[in-house]
Amino acid sequence: MKKFVSLLLCAALIFTISGCTGKPEETLANTEPTPPALIEVPIVPEETVKKHDGVQLRFLTLLAETDPQAEVIRQAARTFEVQTGAEVTVYWFSGDLDVMAANFSEGAVFDIFGTSGEMLQSDYLEYALDLTELSRQADYEKHSYQVLRDQVVKRCGFLAGIPQIPYLYGVYYNREYFNQCGASVPDSWEEFLTVSQQMKDKGFEPLTMDGIRTDLVLELHLQRGLGEARLDELVLKGGWSKDTAVVDLLQQAIDYADEGLLARYSPDTYPGGQNRLAMSNVVMTVGDNTLCDEVEAASFMDMSWGVFPYPGDSDSPGVLVDADVLCIHKDSANAQAAFDFIMLLSCGEFDQLRADIYGGIPADPANECDIEDAQKYLLEAKPRSPGRFGVDNLELFTRLWNGWYKTARYFANALEGISG
Repeated sequence: MKKFVSLLLCAALIFTISGCTGKPEETLANTEPTPPALIEVPIVPEETVKKHDGVQLRFLTLLAETDPQAEVIRQAARTFEVQTGAEVTVYWFSGDLDVMAANFSEGAVFDIFGTSGEMLQSDYLEYALDLTELSRQADYEKHSYQVLRDQVVKRCGFLAGIPQIPYLYGVYYNREYFNQCGASVPDSWEEFLTVSQQMKDKGFEPLTMDGIRTDLVLELHLQRGLGEARLDELVLKGGWSKDTAVVDLLQQAIDYADEGLLARYSPDTYPGGQNRLAMSNVVMTVGDNTLCDEVEAASFMDMSWGVFPYPGDSDSPGVLVDADVLCIHKDSANAQAAFDFIMLLSCGEFDQLRADIYGGIPADPANECDIEDAQKYLLEAKPRSPGRFGVDNLELFTRLWNGWYKTARYFANALEGISG
């Protein structure tokens, strides 16, 4: 991906900034020298009447002040002030979610606030303005993925936030190694087995797995084998060990490990799996697009990535999706100005910069994506995010993939304890 150069430039710029405490109440005011622009700020004649002249916007972000993306936020804020006259004061995330929640419960009004889609639904929905009409007036649909909009509406009942930095969960692969193996994208499990064996025969390790993502791999494996409706029913009511289809699918996972198709030490603890993807002959992994950045951070180099849906035999999609969101406080007195700033960040050049630095996939489909086929699968995806199993049973899921269970029936019995 192209982010490596962007990261170096951002790091050089951020290094010059003083007072980086990260406390929400401390802003950039009077502490930030003006670094060279990543994007050329347009020249606006002084006599031009500016749309939001004199407006003061408060923006609470989930980014730390030292995050590489933070420089993009600063650049956007300077550009927005030149273009519209509105000043954006950024409040950087301290790392303490309780402090963030307290700001809202104590009546603080941030015109714009960032959060995850899950946290928006569970913790901040009561503060979010319905953005349906503002987005219609801005023709926002042309600059976004329907699946991400639908995801927000499905969770919240209305368009409570604008998606930023999409997360696409599937099988990611090193394109160079994939091509060297003469592999083609598999659809069914049998095709996946064939491709994996093909990689092994060529001297490659087909698949590695991150120890903190073993629940995600099982979720995708069962979804593609059972279908979404049946998987949801089992998660809610149990009955894993009585379902022969479940037992067969779990046996597939055990057999995959027994055939030596998982990379050595897999599932691995962070950053072991990332290092192996960066510095050895491992071809594939299962996760989301941020994993690509983790691997590149381990190797200090750009790599060529592709993604495909997790293979299986049901009609259920083999990908899951999510995104962080930017919201407008329902009590903001400057909702239009706030929405215009969100559009500046989520579309066009600034969205491209953020994607190059983090995640690889832009929120605006018109922008370029370095991960082969990622945009294609986002366009085809349904609004379904991961998390059916949670992360409280990672040790159990890890045991499945590392071959600890010799029969699928024993593992199916163990799943009964996490249902409901």
